[in-house]
Amino acid sequence: MHDTLKSFGSRVALAIILIIFVGFFAVPLVWLVLASTKTYYQLQTQPPLSMGSWAGLVSGWNQVMGFESGAFLSWMGNSAVYSLGALIVVLLVSIPAGYALAFTRFAGRKALLTATLVIMFMPGTALVLPTFLELNDAGLI
Repeated sequence: MHDTLKSFGSRVALAIILIIFVGFFAVPLVWLVLASTKTYYQLQTQPPLSMGSWAGLVSGWNQVMGFESGAFLSWMGNSAVYSLGALIVVLLVSIPAGYALAFTRFAGRKALLTATLVIMFMPGTALVLPTFLELNDAGLI
């Protein structure tokens, strides 16, 4: 009986933790969706998680699509092309490299795997400034 209560208690604690995490990640997304239904005045005067109107959503969408004669769709298309291109390059390079590292033995293999893990642990935001400086030095900014 004690094990059943302990198991039930741990499940309840886990459920509470998961609900907190879902709230932590879902509330900003819900706020973002609801904010797109409001006018500027409603954004400043109404509670953050209140619903605006469908007319506000349509108005906002029309403003986004009308900006710079529809440049938004061009930007989204460019982002999709760049993302898919990067995905293809990463897959073409990383799959053979991973296969080679998994099935071949060579001098320095362990050091290379360790360096790869260390680099993977580094957050992407830590690389923004060095990347910018490199691109600036190359005249690509």
